[in-house]
Amino acid sequence: MFASRTQFITIAVVMLTVAVTAACAPAAAPTTAPPAATQVLPKATTAPTTAPAAPTATVATSVESGNFKCPKKGGTLTYAALANPSSTDPQIGAGSANARRMLNQIYDQLITPPLPGKSEFQPYLATKWDISADGLTYTFTLRSGVKFHDGTAFNSDAVKTNVERVQGQSTASLNRAFQGVTVETPNETAVVLKRKEVRATFLSELADIAFSMISPKVLRENPSRDFVGKNLAGTGPYKFVEFVTDDRLVLAPNTSWWGGEVCLDRVVFRFISEPATRILELEAGSVQVMDNVPPDQVKRISEKYNMFDWASCRVEGLVFNVSKAGPTSDVKFREAMRYALNQEAILKGIDATGKYNMETSWLSPKGWLYVPAASKKYLYDLPKAKQLWEAAGYKDTDGDGILNDAKTGKNVELDFPNGQFNEFFAQVMQGELQKVGIKANLKIYELNTFYNQYLWPGNYQTTLWNSQSEDCDPSGMFEQLRSTNTQNIPQLRDPKIDEMLDQGLKTADVNKRKEIYLKLIEYIEPMHLFAFVGEKYVQDNHASAKRVQNFRQDRYRVVKLDRTWLE
Repeated sequence: MFASRTQFITIAVVMLTVAVTAACAPAAAPTTAPPAATQVLPKATTAPTTAPAAPTATVATSVESGNFKCPKKGGTLTYAALANPSSTDPQIGAGSANARRMLNQIYDQLITPPLPGKSEFQPYLATKWDISADGLTYTFTLRSGVKFHDGTAFNSDAVKTNVERVQGQSTASLNRAFQGVTVETPNETAVVLKRKEVRATFLSELADIAFSMISPKVLRENPSRDFVGKNLAGTGPYKFVEFVTDDRLVLAPNTSWWGGEVCLDRVVFRFISEPATRILELEAGSVQVMDNVPPDQVKRISEKYNMFDWASCRVEGLVFNVSKAGPTSDVKFREAMRYALNQEAILKGIDATGKYNMETSWLSPKGWLYVPAASKKYLYDLPKAKQLWEAAGYKDTDGDGILNDAKTGKNVELDFPNGQFNEFFAQVMQGELQKVGIKANLKIYELNTFYNQYLWPGNYQTTLWNSQSEDCDPSGMFEQLRSTNTQNIPQLRDPKIDEMLDQGLKTADVNKRKEIYLKLIEYIEPMHLFAFVGEKYVQDNHASAKRVQNFRQDRYRVVKLDRTWLE
């Protein structure tokens, strides 16, 4: 539900086959592509993947050369977004899906995700690349003649500046991907990245918006490392015009974009947090695209508007803060919670059409590390949950239907803050918890406030979360448990977990990686950090007016407007 890389900047992994579909029609059901190669080491102009391919996205980006011609030019596309971008600095703000949708219009990356039926990453600002046989040296040939929006040339020195800038961000997750990397610039169109050790996810991290190319001039003028609403200069299809906090972000076309013609005269992102207001604006015609259509409104909206959604590998549920005083610090309480959630009732409450998979483990059945035996291990079993609760000192002693803590005599209540756009899911979950004797104190916060003041600092007992993987790779899921990760959601610090995470990233062979991650699962499972209910049927659904043509979204939950036009 949350953007968390993802919400993580390290979400990316080298093994996804992404579909490209025409975004003018309703999205098709996700499919699973054939297995891809199992090594990343052999020399290649584009690197093979490390694991069987994950499912295709229902709406995805394509990579075209610079000869694109607009079927029709002109007009303003107004997009109703749920909040301000957390930052307009992509190397910082890309941890938020909300920010990613906006910033990808301004910035480009060296490479992009695979095309449908393919396992290779695609050229973008880099036209080709080679990987040494030992997997440590990446040599990129850059597109010539490209300029940043401020007129600065895009060349090998610009890439070097961006790599060094990322390396200097001590709190950014992307920093870990570039630790120990040295940069050589033989000439203006050649960049050599040399690693000290193999990193299985490196190409995918290079393809993520978090490694967007920012003008070196902007970086020199903004040493604070976070520029908000000013001095935005990438090489992307749209240029920055205006940013007004809590109101709008305005973009104009980059008429000299290397990718070809840009069709729209203007793109306006309006920040509208209330789902009902976004729907009213869409129906009134004052916006042409809205994100995060409430699940209970999807059927009605789809009758008049194009609907676009993204089938993810994320398993939804609750995460527990293990370090905060209260019931969630008790492992027995957390274990009981896994049996207390009526998965089928919760999922039906969210989507009556049945477009979900009931799962109680970390792993999506679409992924290459899926463990069928674990997927239904913690199905709803209220008698067992009550037995565990009573053994741990929690039971209803005063007949009010709410469990009491034997130590304090107080009702068991969970502090359950939640981001604005998860309110519907939260209310369904709150109702189900009430039935089993847990009072969830649901609090609704503005999105960025929730992340910055409650989630990341650990100021909560439990909240909605998911297994955090856009491309089904286990590293994207388990990185949230790393001790040094500022987005360590369960607030767990365990050196043994860190060691296994490092082993998984440093191993190229998928079979060896699988052994490592299965051991990690075996180690963390008894900790009961999460209580999952199922794989959500879609992620980040959008609605658009029929006149919006070629609206797309890629596997990193990034909206693509570079080929969008208005009829």
